[in-house]
Amino acid sequence: MKYSGNAGFRLKDVEVEPDVYEPKLVVKRVRGNVISSRYRRDQNGDKSTIDNIRITNQISLVADQFFMKHISNLLYMEYQGVKWKVESFDVGRAPRVIVDLGGVYNEQENAYPGHSDESNSEV
Repeated sequence: MKYSGNAGFRLKDVEVEPDVYEPKLVVKRVRGNVISSRYRRDQNGDKSTIDNIRITNQISLVADQFFMKHISNLLYMEYQGVKWKVESFDVGRAPRVIVDLGGVYNEQENAYPGHSDESNSEV
């Protein structure tokens, strides 16, 4: 199955006030193929009736120069309209990168005030 979605990178911290830094998040559009698509429910140990959904998907991407330069800063990827945490990645098949997705990415409101969509620029 083909994949196209956004990937969020935390590139650097920006000083917003003297001695106060906030992270800058850059979002890039990426394309590739879904290698595997699995979902599971993680039950809380406290006998709660609320389960967390966890995916264990692998996505194979064709990485460009920006992606390879900043892969260690990759926080999340969007899949089926949801931002999922990047659990791990394999760069052994360059220029292809295999990305393993995990739980839902916890994005707090205003957590990244320096957020920008720089899909056509290099950092």
